[in-house]
Amino acid sequence: MDEFNAIQQLKRNNLKGLEWLVDRYHVQAVQTAFLITGDAELAEDVTQEVFLNLFDTIMSFDER
Repeated sequence: MDEFNAIQQLKRNNLKGLEWLVDRYHVQAVQTAFLITGDAELAEDVTQEVFLNLFDTIMSFDER
């Protein structure tokens, strides 16, 4: 699977798309959040919120 297919699946309410995106980007997202917050626990929480928000807003995402 690639990003485009993951997004398409997620737009069809198939959570496999979100699972793929989380597997692919979780570590990078946590590291980035940690650099911003300086707090490992908060970085995990922020990352979780980002992925949840992705699920809620994916329909407005333009793949172009």
